[in-house]
Amino acid sequence: EILKQELANVAPDPEARYNILVLHGVVAGIKEFQMADLSEQEIDSSHFHKGFDYVALGHYHNYTQVEPNVYYSGSTERLSQAEAEHAKGFIEVELSAGEPIIRFHEIKSRVMVDMPAVTARGKTAEQIVGELERVVRERNPEDKILRVRLTDIPEETYRSLAFDKIAALKNEAFSLDVRFEKEVKPEANPYMDLNLGRLDLAFEKFLEANVVEGIDKARLRTTALEYLHRAEGEEK
Repeated sequence: EILKQELANVAPDPEARYNILVLHGVVAGIKEFQMADLSEQEIDSSHFHKGFDYVALGHYHNYTQVEPNVYYSGSTERLSQAEAEHAKGFIEVELSAGEPIIRFHEIKSRVMVDMPAVTARGKTAEQIVGELERVVRERNPEDKILRVRLTDIPEETYRSLAFDKIAALKNEAFSLDVRFEKEVKPEANPYMDLNLGRLDLAFEKFLEANVVEGIDKARLRTTALEYLHRAEGEEK
């Protein structure tokens, strides 16, 4: 509310040669912020039409034109994996009689790499950490921002990981984000928990747990058990 009140009081100075509005926040309605957090400061675009020569915006980290004289310059460093493919730099603005002349100057910034996942399936805790060290060091991580996922980690293996070695590995990179994804076990089949030699018990349990339509369940049970017991007798 305070921001809205202050913005309502903002106006160009008629005595100034040029008027520049500098704001930090989310511009309402543009596609880059369709999933914006409700807690973010929102700026209504009506404030851009008060006669300012240029509006310099901050908050969004990628170079973006909002209107002919309204821009996000973006950040000079990559700050999340969502920015991995975006150029980083700064804006040079030349103010003149007409619309401002905008030049974006790209600068070299740290490389951001989302690495292929490392699977833990079939590996010991020691082998997993060794594989992680190998793939990270192959990337020459010293001045890079890296992210890697360790997948399919059994619970007991996760507890045995040498987290001190992983912490030391993180110190070798400018930034290393290691994501741990534990193994997802398939839901147990209640019928497979039974003694496989007792098919009659498995069938009865199946009938109890499921709806049978178009046939008498009691008759089905009696007939099926008769067949199963006969089959077991023939096998013996």
